[in-house]
Amino acid sequence: MKNPELLPVYLSITMPHLTKQEEYIAGVEKALIKNGMEPKTLGRSEWSFEAPLIPIRKLIEQCYGMVVVAMARTRIEEGTEYIGSGQEQKFFNRFGSTVWTQIETAMAFQLNQPILILKEDIVNPDGILDPANSGLFVRTFSLSATSQVSDNILTVLPAFRKRVEEFAKSE
Repeated sequence: MKNPELLPVYLSITMPHLTKQEEYIAGVEKALIKNGMEPKTLGRSEWSFEAPLIPIRKLIEQCYGMVVVAMARTRIEEGTEYIGSGQEQKFFNRFGSTVWTQIETAMAFQLNQPILILKEDIVNPDGILDPANSGLFVRTFSLSATSQVSDNILTVLPAFRKRVEEFAKSE
């Protein structure tokens, strides 16, 4: 996959634990390549024997943008927010992604890299996954019916590629 014509982008993923998730990630990887970008992910396309934080930072620094795929990893059947305050709120069946989604995206954000977030529709929009908090472009997708990458995501990849190319030229 090492092609000098492809612009490297960091692909931040929830480690797949379902076939549908793996198929979706593979579809995103293919779509990125088709649009002139080379997806790089620690533990998937790149390897290190160090604890992950340092090699992830090094890999992100070698890329010109980031695509985040935030999929459901954890379900909290019943929980409470604002514990012990007068504003306690109960919630039920909340789905979360991995904390690495937040960490890796924050690293790319600090480098002013272009970021595209793809969030599974059932994942709670906490932190970076909430466009109102982050100001980042977030596209949602559903794995309930299909594991194919939807048109609402495929149509934004050429514009994202252009932003990645502009960032690469500015480096």
